[in-house]
Amino acid sequence: MGAPRILVVDNYPAQSLPEDLRRGLGDEALVRVTVEAKDIEKAIPLTSFVGSAKGCYPKPEDAVDAIRGLRDEWQ
Repeated sequence: MGAPRILVVDNYPAQSLPEDLRRGLGDEALVRVTVEAKDIEKAIPLTSFVGSAKGCYPKPEDAVDAIRGLRDEWQ
């Protein structure tokens, strides 16, 4: 993971913000804006795992039993 990318701007005019972010602020208000970039390109979508265990359990009941066993070990 790379270094966090953070941009901080002090005394930013509230009137330049999008409408949903300036709610309750006067047009003359000055604000501090902090923007932090996240590394989302490393996230793996859940859909990439669909079908990855195909054939792992001969019967659906076996899969259910395995899932219940995992759940129960944390209780």
